[in-house]
Amino acid sequence: MNRMSWIVTITMTMLLTGIGVFQAAPDEAALAMTQAPLTETSAYTEADGNQATGQPHFQTINGLSLTDDLKTVFEMKGQPLSIKQDEILPSLKTYTFEDCSIIMTDGSIEYVVVPASVGKLDIDGQLLPMDIVKLKEKLGKPYFVSEDGIVYKDGVNVLKIYTDTVSGKVTSVHYFHEAAQ
Repeated sequence: MNRMSWIVTITMTMLLTGIGVFQAAPDEAALAMTQAPLTETSAYTEADGNQATGQPHFQTINGLSLTDDLKTVFEMKGQPLSIKQDEILPSLKTYTFEDCSIIMTDGSIEYVVVPASVGKLDIDGQLLPMDIVKLKEKLGKPYFVSEDGIVYKDGVNVLKIYTDTVSGKVTSVHYFHEAAQ
């Protein structure tokens, strides 16, 4: 993944979630963005995902899979607290529930966003606190580190933990398919 791809991902995420203005990355973060993915000798490989380390596989986040359709989402989560259609991209809708927001395009999940205020994150049925130290312990070595968070990847499923640049605390967790980048 190159630097431009990550800039586009971050910008799209900020647009979709209404997060502030994009700031240029410091030199160290820019270097991290050009870092090659982990090698096959590390804890993560494309072939076996996280199986070798016993880490979660990111099949579901807060009970949702990226392959779920709108009907399944409503069956699992009930009626949303709100539904907001994007002004620029009308095919994008954000469904807000108590424990997450789901950004959908034409009935397909693009992102699942879990704000830190929820207090916990359900990864493949395992409840974890929204604490960066505990999440790092459970998830192991990241695929990528950027100035605004930590990225974990298992096959085509991606989990990004966004952190506050000053405090280092978790602000939200985003779950998406790598093709959405």
